[in-house]
Amino acid sequence: DYNARSKEIVDKLELPHNYDEIDSIILKVKDYKKLLGKTVNSVNSLKERNASVESIMDEIARIDMDLDDMFEEKRRLKADDFRLNAELLKVRERLEIADESGVLNRYEEVKARLKEIPKETELEAAYISRLLGDVEKDIESIERLTPELDRLDMRLGMLEEIFMLEYKLNLVHDKRVKDNVSPIEIASFVTDAWAEEYVRLKKIDLSDRLQQAYYKNAPALVKYQVSLTRLFEDVLNKLDTDEADNLILTRIDIRTAYNGVDIRFDELKNYLESDYESLSMILGEEDRRLFEDILSDTISRKIRDKIKDSKAWVKQMNSLMESMDTSSGLKLSLRWVPKKSDVVEQLDTKELVDLLLVEPELMRQEDMDKLTTHFKSRIYEARRMGEELNNTESFYKLMKDTLDYRQWYEFRLYYSKTGEKKKELTNHIFFAFSGGEKAMSMYVPLFSAVKAKYMGAKDDAPLIIALDEAFAGVDDNNIKDMFRLVVELGFSFIMNSQYLWGDYETVPGISIYQLLRPENAKCVSVIAYIWNGHVRKML
Repeated sequence: DYNARSKEIVDKLELPHNYDEIDSIILKVKDYKKLLGKTVNSVNSLKERNASVESIMDEIARIDMDLDDMFEEKRRLKADDFRLNAELLKVRERLEIADESGVLNRYEEVKARLKEIPKETELEAAYISRLLGDVEKDIESIERLTPELDRLDMRLGMLEEIFMLEYKLNLVHDKRVKDNVSPIEIASFVTDAWAEEYVRLKKIDLSDRLQQAYYKNAPALVKYQVSLTRLFEDVLNKLDTDEADNLILTRIDIRTAYNGVDIRFDELKNYLESDYESLSMILGEEDRRLFEDILSDTISRKIRDKIKDSKAWVKQMNSLMESMDTSSGLKLSLRWVPKKSDVVEQLDTKELVDLLLVEPELMRQEDMDKLTTHFKSRIYEARRMGEELNNTESFYKLMKDTLDYRQWYEFRLYYSKTGEKKKELTNHIFFAFSGGEKAMSMYVPLFSAVKAKYMGAKDDAPLIIALDEAFAGVDDNNIKDMFRLVVELGFSFIMNSQYLWGDYETVPGISIYQLLRPENAKCVSVIAYIWNGHVRKML
């Protein structure tokens, strides 16, 4: 598949399996390639201009030779003209004797040609003048571009130096790279291999992803002293680079420590894998012995005690709820039900708890094996889920969640009315209750749970509860019963409400404070009342 193919390519190219660092390198190579392309284009343009200048100079030399030839031809033609005029006189004398039209025609042609030569000479001179102007402009362009070319040469050298420092980190490899290969050729190889995969990614995005991953996983890697550092800053300090160059050329590197030795983060994976392979061969028996020792002694004993306490707590709650006398005859009870397992290697909660309740000395080896297999499966399952969710958890956290006995059970609420059998209180039944029955089914378990928890307090400890928007949605008759429950359970309470006064005959006495803020005033007035079980009086 794709992942296997990717791994094969990476191994073949001797590349590390760290995409974030490779992403950063590829973006730098891409920037380098762009700058190099611009430099090459400038150099080529300069070479073309130099070639053009040489061509123009050659053309000027050719024209100079042509002018010399023309001047020589003009001098020769003048001499010929003088000679021909002399001969013309003789010819005309002869023509008077004989008509030679051919000679006359040739004479006219020579005469016309002599008139054209000065004009051609002027045109050639104008053309030479234009060429000289172009040469002067090209020379100025060369002088103007020379500093820029020098700067680009220096920048190219800087980029090559930074690139080779980057390549020597051995984060990317290419088998095509041989000895004496130039940095430009190496960059071309690397770009061909990786640019297509990262062409749409920007360095700032890759850097953000790297830092997010670092801060997310740093707590789990505290023991390895993981830290972020910047590379190549010492080299850049020696070069004339601006802030933008520094941003492009520097890179973030992750360093860590393993057994007191400072190493790169990608090397840590190799060390850990090597140690894992070495330790995995001996961990099987040690792991089994650890689980047996823990489950047969310390933790199993504490879990047994916690489960016993929880069952006693549920029993106390049921005792309290069954003793409550409600006007509708509604009785509530609670069951702490063990969950079923849907994994073959894991035990149902009932079987698991039954085994944990067995004294270590009486436990059979096959039962110990069942416990060990169960908890190993739970821990491996938690680790796998954490990896799928990219959530790194410590082994302590995994063990804590796995051994949280509260997750092995679920609470189920049951109800009964006078003359009826107990039934599970489902949502369907709850919404069919009257307002008072709904209030009872919500508040009775809640108050019973708090009361049962307070039973572990000292005799002089206050049993305090506080309710915000107390008994909202409950009618007055049922609120009276709610207050009766609070009083019967012995709670001291603080409640607030927009309409609740609490002056019911089921309440022996309370202090009441009414808060008034007329017309959005900047202060609040407080009016105090006292309820003595019979009359409400303002203080």
